[in-house]
Amino acid sequence: MWKYSFLLPFLLIGNLAFSQEFLTVPNLFSQQQDSAIMSMIYSGKYNLLDAVKQSSSQKDWIVYSDRNENYTTQNGSKGVKLDYMQPLLVLEADANKLLVADYDTEESLGWVSISNLLVSSYSITTSHTLKEGEKGKAAIPKKAVILTGELKRNSDGEFDIDKHYYSSPNEVEQFKKGKPKVFQPLFVLKESNGFFLLGVSDFLDGPASQNVSKVLGWIPSRNVEMWNTRLALEPANTEQAKKDYQGVNIGGYSTLKELEDFLTRNIYLENKIVADIKIGPIRNSQMRKPVIKHIDENIKKVISIAREQHDKNDIYRSMIEETNDLIKKTNIIFIVDATASMSPYFKSVANSLQKVIDRNQKVLDSELKFSLIIYRDYADGEKAYEVFPLTSDVQLLKSKINKIKCMSKDKDLPEAQFNGIYKGINSLDLNPKESNVAVLIGDCGNHIGDDEEFNIESISSLFYQKGINLISFQVKSASDQSYLSFNSDIKNIMFQTAQKKVRKKNSNLDIYFSKKNNTIELNMKSDAKDDIVNMFSLLKYARFNSSTPKELEELINNSLSDYITTLKNNVNIINKWIYTGATSEKPPEGLILKLMEQHDLSREQVIDMLKTTELTTDAYVAIKYYGKNSASQSPVVLLTETEKKKLVKSLNVLTETSFTSTAQKKSFQDNLIYVCQSIIGQNTSEELIKNLTLNQIWNIIMGVDFGKKKLRSMKLKEIATMKQGNFKKFYDSFLNEAESFCSQSYYHSDNMKSRRFKVADSYLYWIPLEDLPACNSY
Repeated sequence: MWKYSFLLPFLLIGNLAFSQEFLTVPNLFSQQQDSAIMSMIYSGKYNLLDAVKQSSSQKDWIVYSDRNENYTTQNGSKGVKLDYMQPLLVLEADANKLLVADYDTEESLGWVSISNLLVSSYSITTSHTLKEGEKGKAAIPKKAVILTGELKRNSDGEFDIDKHYYSSPNEVEQFKKGKPKVFQPLFVLKESNGFFLLGVSDFLDGPASQNVSKVLGWIPSRNVEMWNTRLALEPANTEQAKKDYQGVNIGGYSTLKELEDFLTRNIYLENKIVADIKIGPIRNSQMRKPVIKHIDENIKKVISIAREQHDKNDIYRSMIEETNDLIKKTNIIFIVDATASMSPYFKSVANSLQKVIDRNQKVLDSELKFSLIIYRDYADGEKAYEVFPLTSDVQLLKSKINKIKCMSKDKDLPEAQFNGIYKGINSLDLNPKESNVAVLIGDCGNHIGDDEEFNIESISSLFYQKGINLISFQVKSASDQSYLSFNSDIKNIMFQTAQKKVRKKNSNLDIYFSKKNNTIELNMKSDAKDDIVNMFSLLKYARFNSSTPKELEELINNSLSDYITTLKNNVNIINKWIYTGATSEKPPEGLILKLMEQHDLSREQVIDMLKTTELTTDAYVAIKYYGKNSASQSPVVLLTETEKKKLVKSLNVLTETSFTSTAQKKSFQDNLIYVCQSIIGQNTSEELIKNLTLNQIWNIIMGVDFGKKKLRSMKLKEIATMKQGNFKKFYDSFLNEAESFCSQSYYHSDNMKSRRFKVADSYLYWIPLEDLPACNSY
């Protein structure tokens, strides 16, 4: 889907501004909270006024309407209807409701019950236990996975899934918003009436308008499997494992008895295997097998991709993440006529830069870079065009813009426009898969007849090859043909660039013009309701009057804001299709075209990518098969970026040492108490923590068992009485392991070696259990 607009220079649409004071994020919602506490808040059993009084944040409190058909109240009457995941600012709080304002316009919308809002940007956590004698549980992000294994193929050979996401916690047809497609960890953002609101991240840390793509929707709790540990299994990648299991069939069974029969009798039952185990490395983004039940030291109950699935699903998902990353790398190239008549307008370009950055941070938070190309005429020799390379240093570029002298030795009206555009863009190192947009500003067009090397065909071919969008402003006009050619040339360049996109991929999108008043739009027709915009172009042309510099500045800001909003919408649509599918059966043509271009795929491959669903099932698996000494699978721990940072901070505290051995014991004990209190609450008594076992404490801090079996049942207070030799051996080992873990980034440019992966702008990590201090017991 393409959209182009031709706007009049004097048409400025002012936004109604509301000067409001908004509440800042309460301390209670500036971190993850126990699910029991959040249930009290949403049910109205907790007075919000108490939370609002305690806020040390400088950030505006952003909340979200958690459902469709969500009405505010204004003066006791029904007010505005809010949409699902609509971002809102908080003006005022009452005991169990909030006065909210529109996120974009800042206009007050009315009061909303706390039960119908998502008030925290963090996922909820599991409840921890500290009772003496119990194992103890960490307050870790509450996670779920969705089983899609009990499926039947329809008449088209595709799988029917009877599980849906909803835009409200209500199983009615009108609220359906997609089906589970991807096997991945899902974070519980809210619980309500037997439903979970699930997201792909434990923290909605992006721009508010983009966070909607991180939230998949509501799903009945009966349709999910809870994964309230951090442990998962991945294929072993050791040389011994490769040797031991080479040519051997191993896998997971649907029942414990079937697996036990296999292990005791060594009889491989091909038709009973529901999950494969393949020795060797796997991609960083490939889902591991979450451990949902610990049977014994060798047998675990896990959730796995069903046997008939292939790793193409993971490759496709990686492609989608790459597409989103590239979309958000945005390069804005100003191409400006620098002849004498343009002198008043250069300051407008310089003034626009910071406003574009501010808008981007609110809407998309992409990686912005700016460049400047200026063109004059052939008579100016080396000064016929100049290029200022791409940079993220806005102040540097503003300084260069303000020093430019608008002049030319040629006194006629036409310019060497195509010469400057062609040579200037070719001198920039542009990645055609990133978001490249040229902002062309001038008055007169190219020299008529200057078509041997630089013409509409060569410019449109260059724009197609470099993936360039075009926004163009003509600041003034007159009766001379050169003014008219400025507009007609740009119009033809945009149209021919669009044609090349369509014809190269045999797309059936229909290009057509529409006109209303003084606005002409070039559209790429698509039958889909939601489709991405493959190319954004806008021409603002002048009639027989000139734009003022202030008008130009406003139009630049508004147009680039529209462009950034379009990129945001593209990202949201792509995420929707890969993670939840869509309500329509056929992928939209614009999206197909985009992915064909980005990854050099055929139409059939893209459609397969967008319609593929990962089938999952639960299974019983073994760590070791056939009596082998080596493990077929290795335990890993899933950490979010937030969790990893917290754990590193905690370990840095724990590794603070004293010089004497006796003081070292006391220091380690005190540090453990401090870390536990920071996790479960500063009001927790030291005496209670001292009576916890090391196994309980490790579960609180890391969410996994203490690895040294002989020390698991030792209480923290007993560390002081440990023999010095035993303590030194344990502590030295712990210190080395902690320092090693804290020093690793777990990132590698090779996806088969990296342990960091990205889902919808959030980083997660598959950390080997053996890397966590004093945790390895497998």
